[in-house]
Amino acid sequence: MCGIKIIDSLLITNILVSIISSILMYKLVLELTKDKKVAFIGGLIYMLLPYRLGLITVRMALAENFAGIFIPLILLSIYYLLKGENKKFYISFIIGYTGLILSHYIIAMYFSIFVFIILIFYVDKLIKEKRVLKLILATIAVILLVLPNITIFIEHYGMDYLISADGYVTRPSLIEENILEPTDLIIPKENYDWTPPPHYIYAPVILLAVSSLTLIVIKNKRFGLLTIALIVTCLILILCQGIWKILPKITYNIQFPWRLLLILSSFLAIVSPMLLCKFNKKWIFTVCIIICIVPSLFLIQKLSTRIYTKDHSIPELERGVGNMGEYYPSAYYYIGKEYYKNKTEIDIIEGTGEVKIIENTPNELKFKIENSQNLKIELPKIYYKGYKLTEENKREKQELLCGKTYGLIQTNVKDGTYTLKYQGTLLYNITTILRIIAILTIAIYSLRILKQNTKKAKKQ
Repeated sequence: MCGIKIIDSLLITNILVSIISSILMYKLVLELTKDKKVAFIGGLIYMLLPYRLGLITVRMALAENFAGIFIPLILLSIYYLLKGENKKFYISFIIGYTGLILSHYIIAMYFSIFVFIILIFYVDKLIKEKRVLKLILATIAVILLVLPNITIFIEHYGMDYLISADGYVTRPSLIEENILEPTDLIIPKENYDWTPPPHYIYAPVILLAVSSLTLIVIKNKRFGLLTIALIVTCLILILCQGIWKILPKITYNIQFPWRLLLILSSFLAIVSPMLLCKFNKKWIFTVCIIICIVPSLFLIQKLSTRIYTKDHSIPELERGVGNMGEYYPSAYYYIGKEYYKNKTEIDIIEGTGEVKIIENTPNELKFKIENSQNLKIELPKIYYKGYKLTEENKREKQELLCGKTYGLIQTNVKDGTYTLKYQGTLLYNITTILRIIAILTIAIYSLRILKQNTKKAKKQ
């Protein structure tokens, strides 16, 4: 469409996402410092830190990059909650957390740990004016909005899917292999495959952060100690292998501890430029910009070489699959991917019979069976809960099985005309209805607030 390749449209999207996330970080730092220069540096740091640039130039990790939009929005919502600005809190918290969970649930899970730490530090303010109740209400709204997506994950968890299978995503060795060394924050990585991008910019930014924290602790002890706790916790998880040995297995779903650099980037972007609040000098402002931009030029020029286009997932990306294979049956990922590329027919697994495809679309498959005897067939669709197979003029649904060889749908059939269609599971459909109710409730509430504000403005 419009002559733009998928790979180019993804690049454009990632760049726009980075700009939007930088603007939101600017807004957050501006609220905290009331200083536009400091806020500008904060937004610039957040956009240009190598891990965030590497998400575009090296890994083309669209989901993680999208998560970068919602992290500053959630932090902004907590600021509004503590300040008692309830309307702004509800809007930013619900949009922020819903967006983060739908973008990257693993980042959302880990970021929630840091949100919990923040709330513990300000528990006295939460107790005042029923702010805890407001937080609970906003959390319920978020849960209702993401419930269908959580339902899909829960229903498939424990099955033979890579995302939950032992020995792949959750293997301890994967964590051990991707723990960073302190030197990785200074010396660039040479392998651009699935290792983190160069991190040498973190050294001067961390130096700025330490300098700023010294002043922050003197001026605002609680905020300073909180920021230290957040940064240190993040660094421990990124650099310390021993901590992972005592964490529950579900935490291994992160695969690469260096993914937490996205969260660390947000904390560094907030704290590092605060040094400018004390020394309001133009030359310091200029030095900060140089620290941000110059080391990042190495990665920015990679936009032209496009390392990520050499990745094995590009052919699948063109077909709309990408790395989503991790959420499919293990058999599909290991063997079925190549087999599925050219599969357009229905194969006979057991018995005999004649099979004819009438119609085959992405969400529906219609076919006819004749002269069958103990017939078991394999359909050209990846097994996923929510597919329903029904015979024409009959309500009874056929049992669907996950093929052990390729991870495709298998079933036993007799003579007749059948339709395979994705309709979602019962639980998924119920949670979808709850989501719609939540959206309508939020919309009605928002309209009422808007109407009240309009009336107040007219009276004034």
